[in-house]
Amino acid sequence: DGDDLAWLVAHHLDMFRLSQRRDLDDPQMLHRFAREVGSAARLDMLLVLSFADAVTTGPQAWTAWKGDLLWQLYARTRQLCAAPALAAPARADAYAAACTAVCRVRPQQPALPAFLASLPARHVGQQSPARLLQQFDLRQQAQAAGQAAVQVQAGAAGQPWRVDLAGRHRRGLLVSLTGVLASFALSVDAAHLCRSQDGWAWLSLCLRARSAAMASPRAWAQVGDELQQSFVGEEHFAARLAERQRADRATRRSLPQPSVRVAFEPLAQAGATVVDIYAPDRIGLLHAICAALHVADVEVVLARATTEGRRAIDAFYLVEASGLPLSAARQLQLADALRAAARL
Repeated sequence: DGDDLAWLVAHHLDMFRLSQRRDLDDPQMLHRFAREVGSAARLDMLLVLSFADAVTTGPQAWTAWKGDLLWQLYARTRQLCAAPALAAPARADAYAAACTAVCRVRPQQPALPAFLASLPARHVGQQSPARLLQQFDLRQQAQAAGQAAVQVQAGAAGQPWRVDLAGRHRRGLLVSLTGVLASFALSVDAAHLCRSQDGWAWLSLCLRARSAAMASPRAWAQVGDELQQSFVGEEHFAARLAERQRADRATRRSLPQPSVRVAFEPLAQAGATVVDIYAPDRIGLLHAICAALHVADVEVVLARATTEGRRAIDAFYLVEASGLPLSAARQLQLADALRAAARL
């Protein structure tokens, strides 16, 4: 009817933007979106409109990976629209349910309860038992080997490669890791970082190659090796990154560049402050932004990246070193540093 049509016109970009830039494991976000949509029928129409808008925008606006994210948001929201009385679980309840589910899968694993207790409740409550067990296994491998553990999983056609790492956390770790990725001209579709109370870190990456040279498993194995070395501060990417950036600047010099914009969400999501950074897409952009956040002593919980033509749109979930969201004053202070990093 007329009300549905008016609503769809006003909100036709919302679903696609949320699917690409927000944490799809955040139950509060999903419940908010379900309330805004209001009905399963309206959600069905919005899915079709979102798909049609994306595929007709341009060749970079739609990929199999982006389609998968859109479908995930649709499927999870559809369940909530079908049961509108369902309330978003409290963080403590989600944490307890996740711990119970993980321990039920491996009841004979005595180290599991201590491992789960060392992780942030926000992280445990949002992860599947399979993901938590994978992180537990990676930590066990790293402890046994005395070095960071790395798993590299090839992506199917149109899908990103997945790289999971676990090792001892150190200050500046994310800056080093993103430097390695930029030096191999890898685009980051998503990055999820978790730290435990006892000094361990896990990083899950969805990566896409900009260069045909990254088509072979051997090239990806080299990426894994350098990421592994970065955990202990062994960095070999500087010269390679500088060369990549020189070539990239030469390519972009004659092209009009999109403007830079930094926008903070007014409300915290998943216990973190969310900021969207719109900037010209270039090699090393994520590395530069992470370096600025490192200098400001702000930690990244989750990063989601997407591109529209020559413009990159990176979303970051940020917390202070204390684990709390950023204050309004802190956001204003940080915005200038992020704009400067995105313009470099």
